[in-house]
Amino acid sequence: MKSDKQLQQDVSAELKWEPSINAAQIDVEVQEGIVALRGNVRSYAEKLDIETAVRRVAGVKGLLIDIDVKLPRANRRSDGDIAFSVDRIFLWSTYLQKINIKVTVENGMVTLSGEVACDFEHHSAITIIRHLRGVIGVVDHIRIKEKTVPEVVTGIMRPHLSVMLKMMHIR
Repeated sequence: MKSDKQLQQDVSAELKWEPSINAAQIDVEVQEGIVALRGNVRSYAEKLDIETAVRRVAGVKGLLIDIDVKLPRANRRSDGDIAFSVDRIFLWSTYLQKINIKVTVENGMVTLSGEVACDFEHHSAITIIRHLRGVIGVVDHIRIKEKTVPEVVTGIMRPHLSVMLKMMHIR
């Protein structure tokens, strides 16, 4: 088991190694295996990259993130512009053209709500907007539709578990 000091060194080294992160802006503290990160980043994507990098470090039991996204002036956009961009990127994506997701943007924070057919669409919708300029965070209120399994699959009745167990001689 690593000491807190060793874990802090390992986390700091991982953050310095990751090219998408400006590690100089992040303070790392560790107490009983729980890593606390504080600081400022220049994009929402960088904030998520920090979390991913820290989770790669062996020995991390938990993660507290107190990191603010401070956009450079050149990356600031109006909420209307961000909402329009999210709508367009969904339209332009091969996987997300026909999804029913509502987009709300307030002070750069994007809220997605609605329903999608599967986890792949859900993950794609969240992931595709993380690198958009002007986005400082994403709130996920997307639901995945419940799938119903038909009783008849390709014209053959689906056997019940008890019938299958009998066929396999399991009691």
